[in-house]
Amino acid sequence: AAGRASQFGRECSVWAACEALPGLLQAWEQLGQRRRECTQEGGECLLAVCRRVGACPEEEAWQQGASSRVSPVDIRVASGYGARGYGTVRLSVISDSPTGEVREVPDMQRRHRAAGAEANGHDLVFDYDAPFQYKWQQFWLQSTLLDVSKPVHVKLGNTTVTLKHPSKKEGVRGVLIADPCLTTRFVACTFGTKMDILGRTTSLLNYASQDPAFGFWGILGDNFYDRLGQDTPMFYDRLSVNLTTKPMLSVPGNHDYWVYGNPVLRKHSDQFGMGYMQWYAQDTAATLKFKETGSIFDLDSAAKEMGVHHSNPVPDVGNFFYYTRVGNLGFLGYSSFHSWEDSKPYFQEACQYFSQEEDLAMVLLMGHWNHEDDGCADGMAVPHVRDKILDLECGALGFKLKHIMGHTHCNIVTEENTGFMIGGFGMTGCRNNGIPLVDTTGGRRRVLYYPLFHLSCASAEECGQEVVECFEQNAGDLQKCEHLAEVWLDEPIE
Repeated sequence: AAGRASQFGRECSVWAACEALPGLLQAWEQLGQRRRECTQEGGECLLAVCRRVGACPEEEAWQQGASSRVSPVDIRVASGYGARGYGTVRLSVISDSPTGEVREVPDMQRRHRAAGAEANGHDLVFDYDAPFQYKWQQFWLQSTLLDVSKPVHVKLGNTTVTLKHPSKKEGVRGVLIADPCLTTRFVACTFGTKMDILGRTTSLLNYASQDPAFGFWGILGDNFYDRLGQDTPMFYDRLSVNLTTKPMLSVPGNHDYWVYGNPVLRKHSDQFGMGYMQWYAQDTAATLKFKETGSIFDLDSAAKEMGVHHSNPVPDVGNFFYYTRVGNLGFLGYSSFHSWEDSKPYFQEACQYFSQEEDLAMVLLMGHWNHEDDGCADGMAVPHVRDKILDLECGALGFKLKHIMGHTHCNIVTEENTGFMIGGFGMTGCRNNGIPLVDTTGGRRRVLYYPLFHLSCASAEECGQEVVECFEQNAGDLQKCEHLAEVWLDEPIE
């Protein structure tokens, strides 16, 4: 922690973890020869040191008993890659792999395959049906494309859902978050339990998804700080089918590549974005090669490096890039780890697409890094990329182009009417937490922020309860809760 603060010139007083730094260093010194072993062991050993000095809680929300899965079928829906045409989604199902490591979890938490799947009464065949490759091999992925420009009734095991895209002219609402942490297994999730990130965030997402205009949700990097695929399922276990059948958008953060957040600190056991990209199953540029390769991922470059000592086998840029739209709202997602040179052709394609699209209320550039550190390529932080693509055909979008990101653990407006940071979900930083809701209904483009937790809060029960109760009581009409929101953006749609 001291090294990182020094390296990037940050004020130590900004970060809550610095309060425990003297005790942490003392406990680290006391380990003596055990320090090297502890670093190699990672998770549990480092967690014990953190707890010894009071920087990590003795018990976290996730340790207080397992919850039953809402549905035995774990569904993913990703809005289709822009070049496919509007109305396409990628439907995926994550299950426990029969050939991978057996997870020691109660049956109520097991993920089941979509056996006997049907769409509008006809057999539904998953074009991609394979175990996770290289990382998180305890899971299996089934995935296919569907045209949902008209309602499609899908039966997945005992679960039946209806999928449909709104028309291009329709306004939509959705929630985006970033940097959510649940445990201190690998990182200083100092406020994860105090803010009740696991319970509150999942509940509020489930409530919000019942609004008729709710059309998407997403997580913009550092998704649960999960090296091995152990922590992410805890969050998904609590999500309603009503939510998971809405298009989900995600981009990778530095901790999705290397759990300690920096390529210098990488370990062979890190996931390098491979577990991430299979779990979230976005409809990326890489999926366009399916007919040629039989895979929706491009792992060739990563596979060559997997066996090389101290390599950094992050998959190709195409696995993390996509552009799409849901209703009148456009999305452009990318990875800041990859260079501008490698990414530029994809941005050119996306900008050409958006410049020709009609009835767009707004386009959100979504990335993780807000500044260039911790593995971010030169010039690839989100605000810098927005400047770059305005020089491409995205310049035609003008003030319709906004950007949103995480990385620094704060929920704030970074640039008036243009840039937003949503990284306050349990980690140290500004010590705030809330729900950012993007809304393009009613002829306006808006970002509303519902505050839940701030510096002076001792616990989640003490703050934000009014928001939680309003979302619960008005789940079918979120407009009734707008009096509780801070207005981050409110502009008319021309």
